[in-house]
Amino acid sequence: MTNKPTYKELEQRIKGLEQTEKALKERVKELGCISNLVKLVENSNTLEEVFTKFSTIIQPAMQHLDHVHSNLIVDGKTFYCKHGKLEIKPEWSYTSKIIVNDIKRGELIVFHDKDLTFLEEEKELCRILTERLEKVIERAETKQALKESERFFSQMFEQSIVSTQLLDPEGNTIKVNPPFCELFGVTPEDMKHYKILEDEAIKQSDAYEPLLDVFNNKNSRKWYNNFDIALASESSGVSTTKPETVWLENLSYPILDKNGNFLYAAIQHHNITEKVEADKALQASLKEKQTMIDEIHHRVKNNMQIMASLLSLQIAREDDERIKTVLRENRGRVFAMSAIHENLVISEHLSEIDFKSYLTKLCQTLLQTYSIEPKRITYRTESPNIKLNIDKANPLSLAVNELISNSLKYAFPEDREGKISVSMKKLDNELKLTVMDDGVGMPIDYDWKNSKSLGLKLVRTLVENQLDGSIDMESKHGTKFTIKFNIET
Repeated sequence: MTNKPTYKELEQRIKGLEQTEKALKERVKELGCISNLVKLVENSNTLEEVFTKFSTIIQPAMQHLDHVHSNLIVDGKTFYCKHGKLEIKPEWSYTSKIIVNDIKRGELIVFHDKDLTFLEEEKELCRILTERLEKVIERAETKQALKESERFFSQMFEQSIVSTQLLDPEGNTIKVNPPFCELFGVTPEDMKHYKILEDEAIKQSDAYEPLLDVFNNKNSRKWYNNFDIALASESSGVSTTKPETVWLENLSYPILDKNGNFLYAAIQHHNITEKVEADKALQASLKEKQTMIDEIHHRVKNNMQIMASLLSLQIAREDDERIKTVLRENRGRVFAMSAIHENLVISEHLSEIDFKSYLTKLCQTLLQTYSIEPKRITYRTESPNIKLNIDKANPLSLAVNELISNSLKYAFPEDREGKISVSMKKLDNELKLTVMDDGVGMPIDYDWKNSKSLGLKLVRTLVENQLDGSIDMESKHGTKFTIKFNIET
C-alpha cells in the first residue's frame, strides 16, 4: 500500500512546480525575444533599421513593462526608445556591452523610470539579446564586406586590360573578361560551356602541365607558348573570329578561401606576339651587324698585315741599318694594332678582347721580330682574365709594344742574357700594368719624360691623353714602367 505524501512534501512539490513554471515562463520570454529579433532582422533592410526597432523587443519581456525603457548605443550613435531621450539613474538601470570581434562597439542600457530593480533573469535576457545582436552585426558586416569585395573583384575583372579567364575546380569556365574575348575572338556566351581540362588541343599543348599543377597542387605557374587559335577553336567547338597564331605569356593561379580551400582557378594571358616578332627582327639585325663588324675587323687586320708585309719588303731592300731599325719599329706598331683586330674577330664580344692572351702573343712576336734567341732573353706574362674594350685596348697595346721593344733593343747589350716580365692587376676600378726588365737600366740623370725618343714620347702620349692615366719609371736593377688608368670610364 502506497503511503500518501505529507503536507510538507506536497508543499515542496508545489513550490518546485511553481519554480519550474516560472523558469519556463522566463524561457518563453527569452525565446519570444529571440524570435522577435530574428523576425526584425529578416524584415529590415539595414542594420540601422534593426537598431531603431530594437527597443520594441525588450519592453514586453520585462516584469514592469510600463516603466521599462532602453537605449541602444552603437558606434557612437544612440537609438532611443519610443519615448525619446529620458533621464537615466544608474541605480534603476542595467548595462550590457556590445563587443564584436574583440572590439567594443557600444552598449545596451535598459532602465526604469521609477525606483524599480531588474530581476537576474531579466539581466540575463539582456545579455543574451546583446550576444545575439553582436552576431547580427558581425554577420551583416561580413555580408557587406563580401558584397563590396565581390563588387570590387567584378569591376577589376571587367576593367582589367589583361585577358583573364575564371574557372571552377572542375575546369568549367565561369566568366571571361572583354580583353579575353578580344584576344581569342570569342564571346562570353560562347565560353559558358567550355571545359578547359577536357579540350584535346589544350591536353596536347604546353599549357596542360601548368594547368594541372594549379588544379591539383594549388601552385601558381607562369609559362610561354605559341597558341594556334584556329586549332583550339576546332578542338573545343568554340567559334572564333580570329583564326590566327599568337605568342602568349601566361599566368595561372588558384584563388583560395581563408582556410586554403580551392575556390577558383584564374588564367591570365598577355599577347606578346609583337614583342616576339620585334625580338626576332632585332636578333636578325644584330646578327647582320655582327657579321658586318667581323668583316670590318677582318679587313682592317688584313690591310695592316699587308702594310707589315710591305714594311718587311722595304726592310729587306734597305742597306742602312738606321732606316731598317725605324722600319722594324713601325712594323711592330702595325702588328700591335693588327693583333687587336684579330682578337676582336675571334672574341665572343664585338667590343672587348682578352688582353691576357694578347700580351702573350705580343711578347712572342716581338722576340721573333728582333731575332732574339729564346734562351738569351726570356719573358713572363702575369695577368688575370681581363676584358678591355677597343678604346682602351688599342692605345694600351701600342704602349706595351713600345716598352717591350725598348727593353729588347737597349736593356741587354752585347748578347747579355735577361728577362722581361709584363704583369697586370685590377685594383677596384683601376688597372695597373707593369713592364719590367732586369737589364742595364737607365742612366741616373736620364730625363725620360723629356726624351727625344719617339717611342717614349708615344708611350707617354698614349697613356696620358688616350687612357687618361699615369705612367712612372724606376731604374733599379733594370727598368720598370708602371701604367695606371681607370677601366670603368
